[in-house]
Amino acid sequence: MLYANGTGVQRDEVQATIWLSRAARGGHVPSIVEMAYRLFNGVGVRRDIGLAYAHAMTASEHGSVRAQRYA
Repeated sequence: MLYANGTGVQRDEVQATIWLSRAARGGHVPSIVEMAYRLFNGVGVRRDIGLAYAHAMTASEHGSVRAQRYA
């Protein structure tokens, strides 16, 4: 989230999305939720409602209440 917040580095939503995507692929549930948000809203990535929904469903299945907003 350093790139997303600009903490110690220049803020860069694309780089933030790249790192979040790697963490999400590794099964990190908060990153999966954040990817759902970014995909739904087109933050740092092309908007993709279908993929956002898939990420939200995965995170919901792992108990994320936040992801249920998108699922």
